[in-house]
Amino acid sequence: MTRKFIVLAALCACVLPAGAQELLKVVIAGLSHDHAHQVMNQWKRGEVVIAGIVETDAGLVARYKKSYALPDTLFHTNLALLLDREKPDAVLAYNAIAAHLDVVEACAPRGVPVMVEKPLATTVKDAEKIAALSRRYNVPVLTNYETTWYASNQQLYEMYIPARPLAPFGKWWCTTATRDQKKSAAARKSWPG
Repeated sequence: MTRKFIVLAALCACVLPAGAQELLKVVIAGLSHDHAHQVMNQWKRGEVVIAGIVETDAGLVARYKKSYALPDTLFHTNLALLLDREKPDAVLAYNAIAAHLDVVEACAPRGVPVMVEKPLATTVKDAEKIAALSRRYNVPVLTNYETTWYASNQQLYEMYIPARPLAPFGKWWCTTATRDQKKSAAARKSWPG
């Protein structure tokens, strides 16, 4: 679980570990967010394995197939079936924000970490449901905030880690859906590592 989380965090930062022995096997949920292009380019360079893509918009499917020479066999319409068949290391949600909860509801019970694009949810209620699913199934749910992979923030991280090591690694990257600091602290203490 820790290896999956570290590799997922690195993927969110758009940098895969140079010496990785195994490529990360991902399922992509939706193609409506422009960050999907980053993982497509990583796939073209052989840096990640795309086990499948769930997208129902025929126009988006056609555009991505053409742009990246993606085979028809990668495209699906049912996330749950694809997860059961492929058993990916992670799911990258590039779908509509309102559908993030649906992705987490499919992934969390199966133990599959999820990365969603910001914001986490459209309502506090959905965000609380996502946080509860993450805690209940002990599955990381990450929100990709673009600034986390800016060079300045990476340098800050590198400066901070030697001075004050964190265990597990995921605590630095993890954000929660609640503003209640006591709940956030309790969630971090129970995080796997």
